[in-house]
Amino acid sequence: MILFLFAILDTIGLAPDNPITTTQLWIFVGILFIAIVGILTYRAYQRRSDREEDQKPTDMEQHDFDYAYREKYRDASEQWVSIFARAEESPYQVRVYFLNAVQRFLGKYLDVFFFNAEIRGGNSHYTFKQKPILKNLYTNQWDVYQDDAYIGKFKMKFKLKEMHVRYEPVDQQEERIFYQRTVMSTKTKATVSNDKVLEADADRFAIRTNHRVNITTQEIDPAFLLGLYHLTILVRNK
Repeated sequence: MILFLFAILDTIGLAPDNPITTTQLWIFVGILFIAIVGILTYRAYQRRSDREEDQKPTDMEQHDFDYAYREKYRDASEQWVSIFARAEESPYQVRVYFLNAVQRFLGKYLDVFFFNAEIRGGNSHYTFKQKPILKNLYTNQWDVYQDDAYIGKFKMKFKLKEMHVRYEPVDQQEERIFYQRTVMSTKTKATVSNDKVLEADADRFAIRTNHRVNITTQEIDPAFLLGLYHLTILVRNK
């Protein structure tokens, strides 16, 4: 708005001298206006899509995957997203949340990588709280809680060709969980002691990405594995 008013003043000769011509100034104002309208239109579309009712994928019975959901994080939505299962309509729900107005502003308007997440369903509620920003300068870290009880931490590092993520339980007798995905790949896998416990695939270049997940273990709560997988997806998009 200030730039627009300055362009009007420059056109009528009331603005102070500046290094660019009036024509160049109006071209810049026009480009900026088009960009703002485009961003607002895109975000309005995202919000309208977020308000649509979640529906169970029609192909769940035709394909070999256990869980499916549509990611809605690209607009930093804080709405609950339903995770559908082959046997149940919606056993789990996952969402992004912010601890304060500063985090919400950074995440929604400046696209700064800082967020928290939670998943609920079954008999548990898992929360992933990102550590203070000064502790995330080199490694992204979250404290993990099960029903408000601290159970471990989740660390994420990016290497040249792959993203390596690991969950470190507070109980040293429990096994670590490793998540891995090659750069530019849509496939993710999680392992415990080199045994695969989760594999997932996602759409490429979609506004609302569909995720299809298989869990190959009965020793770990599916909600926990799905929640950790969702964190890796959030990081991919930022």
